Amino acid sequence: MESWKLDIDRSKRTVQGVYFPNEFDFWAVEAAVVNNVISGWQPTHQDILDLKDSLANPDPKMIADFEEIFGVDSDE
Repeated sequence: MESWKLDIDRSKRTVQGVYFPNEFDFWAVEAAVVNNVISGWQPTHQDILDLKDSLANPDPKMIADFEEIFGVDSDE
């Protein structure tokens, strides 16, 4: 079986070799990935590309589901 390695390069803003031109997106993905790796997830290059795409193009149904579950504060 192939050995897995988490590859984060903060100076280049890459996660698993995927570059994030936006510093905020890089830090958001880096934090999410690190937290889930602790739980056993071994993200691939494609997984990180999918996360990057989800940030750029949020799924309206997923947002609606989240808001239904956790509510929405209309004052924010």
